[in-house]
Amino acid sequence: MRGCWLVGTAALGVLAAAGSAGAAGQGRGAGAVPVYRMAPGAQEVRGSGSATGGPLLRPGSATYTDSVRPGERKYYSVELDAGSSAYVSAVAVPRPGATMGTRDGIDVVLEDAAGTPCGAGRHRTFLSAGGAYPVADYAERVVRQGAPCGAAGTYRFVVRRGDAAGGDTAAVPVELRYETGPAARPEDAATSSGAWSSQPPPRSRRTAAEVVGGSGFNDAAEIRAGAWKDELRPGETRFYRVSVDTGRQLFASARFAGAGDDGTAPYVISGVRLGLSNTARGYVMNKTAGYQGRDATLSLATPPAGAGGVASESVAS
Repeated sequence: MRGCWLVGTAALGVLAAAGSAGAAGQGRGAGAVPVYRMAPGAQEVRGSGSATGGPLLRPGSATYTDSVRPGERKYYSVELDAGSSAYVSAVAVPRPGATMGTRDGIDVVLEDAAGTPCGAGRHRTFLSAGGAYPVADYAERVVRQGAPCGAAGTYRFVVRRGDAAGGDTAAVPVELRYETGPAARPEDAATSSGAWSSQPPPRSRRTAAEVVGGSGFNDAAEIRAGAWKDELRPGETRFYRVSVDTGRQLFASARFAGAGDDGTAPYVISGVRLGLSNTARGYVMNKTAGYQGRDATLSLATPPAGAGGVASESVAS
């Protein structure tokens, strides 16, 4: 069984449901938007401004925190063995609802001492239309024949923040993790290859159960197949954890209910969002829609989950 996270964000209004079916909910009232909750006991570190001397991130359950300013590049050290795939993630947490620059975001890459990337670098933009929200992704070293960075040794994890021009110039907190998994196997790719359905199963007719999503990965609420009901305040993001059995697909939809709009609310591009990250906090997919206080529904579907390590390239889990 594999895990993944569903993420719902609203610029206006209410998240009605997250899971395989949706149902409208009523507002719980206004209040301050909760900020992303860092992992309990997370260790504060300071990434190096140069390619040498970065603090060591250890694999396993340890979580680290730092912050990154606009245009800043920070380096961290990781020790890789020769037999495990490695996934080093960064979650960047802008102030809820902040307006970010159009070129702002984070880039992450894992590289050797000569600066050669171990895999494709990843970029996540803050997509500030409707307000900023946490973004996450990982850099990876996958152990397979002919892949780069196959030798054991010390490598660099690099986090770079983009240009904040026109947006919030405050330093953005980041949460860092390093996880390992088994080397890739040919049979893992075969498990998730071939034809797969893009049609979701029939919606559950059961009454939606109430759930309160978490502020981030560390306190995400667990949900199972069925219908669930939650609520979002403007600018809020909520996280949900789901499990997907090997060979099964994840189908999820979120109905963002109307917010009692009288026709005067502004239209917000990408005003509502349904995102998916895998168990190692790697980006899988992101669905957005405009919002003007009226019902909006977002849906996503994944390929069948593979049986591989922490995070398979072709699996949303």
